[in-house]
Amino acid sequence: MRNVSCQSRRLDLGSGGRTKFPSSDGFDVTVSGTVEWTLDETKVPLLYCKYGDATSVEQRLLLPAARTSSRLQGSRKPAREFISGVTRQTFQDDFQRELKAVVEPEG
Repeated sequence: MRNVSCQSRRLDLGSGGRTKFPSSDGFDVTVSGTVEWTLDETKVPLLYCKYGDATSVEQRLLLPAARTSSRLQGSRKPAREFISGVTRQTFQDDFQRELKAVVEPEG
């Protein structure tokens, strides 16, 4: 039997917490981000069987899902909208909702 920490963890999105993608108008946009996450203690055994330790969960589940979500969300908007606080908040909300929908069923 192994003890597993279900404490909150942080994941930087890519190199230095940045993800790069093309905006809808063709400009390269780089966003910084950190995802705070925790393991669902009721699903820990399944997660460890499927992915391995917490680092593997980050690398094999969270990071790819977060990068995909940020790129999809970001490519739907023109570059100038990332300057505005309202659009950034909308991007964050959409990103969080989409990421949660992908990873929550896994645990």
